[in-house]
Amino acid sequence: MFLRGLHLLGAEAKASPETFLLEPRPVATLGGFDVTIRPIGTVGLGTRVVIAIADTPLEELYVEAADIAGLDPGGLVTRLENRVRGLEQTRE
Repeated sequence: MFLRGLHLLGAEAKASPETFLLEPRPVATLGGFDVTIRPIGTVGLGTRVVIAIADTPLEELYVEAADIAGLDPGGLVTRLENRVRGLEQTRE
């Protein structure tokens, strides 16, 4: 579900020629937190998709829209899981 949503959003972002910044869309839950995605882009600078763990101070992941198809699903989920595991350290 998560990667399907990411691929669809990436295709949508690449198809839109204007500058845009959309609201984050929840696409999955990890460790009780929503995983959100949103495209950001500017003409001439390309389009990126922002992947975030909602309502946390964790740093967001940025992926070029053109690179979404080549993402390793397991690697992406592992990166997100590691960030959620690090929340306890972030609080300290």
